[in-house]
Amino acid sequence: MNNRLFRYLAIFSFYFLPFIFCLSAKGQINNPSPQPSLTREKETISPLGNGKRTGELSSPRPKIGLALSGGGARGFAHIGVLKVLEEVGIPIDRIAGTSMGSVMGGLYALGYSPEELARLAVTMNWQDAFSDNPPRKTLFFEQKKEASKYLLEIGFKGYKLQIPSGLSAGQKLSNLLALLTIPAAGITNFDDLKIPYRAVATDIVTGAQVLLDGSQLSLAEAMRASIAVPLVFTPVELGDKLLVDGGLVKNVPVDVVKNMGADKVIAVNVSTPLRKKEDLQSFFAIIDQAISLQIAQSTEQQLALADIVITPDLKDYSASDFTKARLLIEKGEEAARKEIQQLRDLADSLKKYRPDQSLPAQSTGIKTGPKSEIKIEEVRIEGDIKIKELQLMKTLEIQKGETLSLTELQDKIRRIFGFGFFESVKVNVEEGKSGGEILELKINEREPNLLRFGFRYDDKYKGVGIADLTFNRFGGTSSKLSTEVQFGSIFNFQSSYFRYGLFNSGFFINPRIFYKDDFQFIFENQRRLGQFTDRAKGFEFAVGNIFKNLGEITSRYQWKREDFTVDVGGPDFPEFRENVAMISLSSQADTLDQFPFPNSGSTFHLTYDFANKLLGGNPNFHRLTFNYSKFFSPFPKNHFSVGVQLGTSFGTDLPTYEDYLFGGPDSFMGYEREELRGDQIAILRLGYRYKLLDLPLGLGRGAYVTLVFNTGNIWDSLDDLENNLRLRYGGSLGFALNTIIGPIYLDFGIGDEGRRQVYFSAGFPF
Repeated sequence: MNNRLFRYLAIFSFYFLPFIFCLSAKGQINNPSPQPSLTREKETISPLGNGKRTGELSSPRPKIGLALSGGGARGFAHIGVLKVLEEVGIPIDRIAGTSMGSVMGGLYALGYSPEELARLAVTMNWQDAFSDNPPRKTLFFEQKKEASKYLLEIGFKGYKLQIPSGLSAGQKLSNLLALLTIPAAGITNFDDLKIPYRAVATDIVTGAQVLLDGSQLSLAEAMRASIAVPLVFTPVELGDKLLVDGGLVKNVPVDVVKNMGADKVIAVNVSTPLRKKEDLQSFFAIIDQAISLQIAQSTEQQLALADIVITPDLKDYSASDFTKARLLIEKGEEAARKEIQQLRDLADSLKKYRPDQSLPAQSTGIKTGPKSEIKIEEVRIEGDIKIKELQLMKTLEIQKGETLSLTELQDKIRRIFGFGFFESVKVNVEEGKSGGEILELKINEREPNLLRFGFRYDDKYKGVGIADLTFNRFGGTSSKLSTEVQFGSIFNFQSSYFRYGLFNSGFFINPRIFYKDDFQFIFENQRRLGQFTDRAKGFEFAVGNIFKNLGEITSRYQWKREDFTVDVGGPDFPEFRENVAMISLSSQADTLDQFPFPNSGSTFHLTYDFANKLLGGNPNFHRLTFNYSKFFSPFPKNHFSVGVQLGTSFGTDLPTYEDYLFGGPDSFMGYEREELRGDQIAILRLGYRYKLLDLPLGLGRGAYVTLVFNTGNIWDSLDDLENNLRLRYGGSLGFALNTIIGPIYLDFGIGDEGRRQVYFSAGFPF
């Protein structure tokens, strides 16, 4: 996948490695269908001279080879070229590919038709395939609460940090390729594919070219190695070698095809071209050009060896344009048609040979027929894992002798990966001895200890960082000890112990100590007069039950020392220095498909708090809070949401530091953050989001336009609510980005009484 975007990322990472790690921690594969129809069956070659007609040659037909270059998403153009080659009637006898060319070439050599490749390219969710984050719906509820909190995650054992060798381990991509190539199970020589095939990779240890022929890596592993862009995907280990993108040594493998025995070679070049002089205006552009020059020189040398060169016009497309697969395929077809006369001349030159020689030679190793399901003959679990194999098998629900569709198998793999305990869960399928398949799961557990970092900026807190140190399996397999610090304009600290699976059930215990130094704004008549300083320290003990990935029910006792004082403002504002003790009961559920821009699912949170002097504190109050959000997407790119917030103190007086806060993106658009406060609250929120475009691969997922309308109010007491049922109104129009550093929001709010607000934030909420 040699391309400018990924080379730029590699250069940037090399010179600014600490920074790239801070951006790297933030990541389900689509159904692997279509499976190859394997319709390009070869006819058996008749004995020489048998049935020979006048003018036919008995000498062997020249072998036609195809060399497919790397180029990231630009490699989809190969599919359009393959379509024209089949249309003209040119038989392909040998294929070699680099990076994306190795993927397209390998699947074609296996038996996928151009139409099946096109369907795969267009329907695949490539953003997800290149991400190693497990599907959110498969995560346990506790994991969902942490999944989008940190940008960087580094595992360590003892005092040794496990620095990742790439932004992605390629877990999903590896499994995708494994499922797509199931018909090649048992093939140990790529000459036994429908068309003999080679993949080109680079040994990053020595810089040498490595040709993958099936003797050491499976077809899926060979393609994964060839596409492993340095610092984007982790290398593939092969003995003493570490294999990465083959484009570093040979982006258009023409001589490889010739050495395979091809007499005529068609080369398809989708490489990213060199920059022009006017584009060389920055340090990174010049460094990128220096690396590109070496690759370009190798490419020119290889193209000079080809008999026919097809170069699609892709100047308007980058290597990361995976969402433009259909257009790239069309560009490949257009380029091939521009060379149609050369292609027809080549096809005509082959007609003088016997009809049976116009087809590629018969290969005997590949199975015939599509492979949409597998029969489990045996399951093998390999890797350094501490969780019992029986527990894994129980979770997978795979029985020997059963037949699974590829979709069912994929769902089961997602489920095991969704545990969150594993660095990777890679799939390999081998040919069994009794007509079935051997399913091999290569599982690597995550390092037990984690160091995590995050960052957020918004118009209230400005910049705030977060650091977390977690020791997993601390005192037991199903436990962890975490210490988290937030720093910047505020300082928050907490250390907690979480132990779940008590008595082989979903029950957990969660003791915690905490300290916070935060602040809240003071407003009067739309004017910000100052702010409170809110300092608190204390402890809590929680007991609850987790319902797998759905939600939890929790009860907790909390005691804290509260210091709520005026930092900036007049002397008339209340201050508190007192102890607070309360019991809380809460129920939560979360079925969102993704965060922070969900397409479907809902969240639910109901909490009852009871504070009383008998519990060891000063204030007495009751409080019930209800939050609910629902997301749905009836049309592509169009996403809707409905949210409700209700809260009441049942007529008791909440201390000022426990008030409900009204205003801002997390509460009521059109009002300033925390503009109003009170003991009773009711808000209805309607949202709409439209997806403008997909961001380039590696930078994020999408750009959106957002629209929000909300109505509701906040009241000081139940009497105030009964006497004043007035509703406030507000809304916003905004622009949002879903990036690798988290969501970025820019919203313009309008509220009643002439309110105008601008909100900005970057990063995940803490």
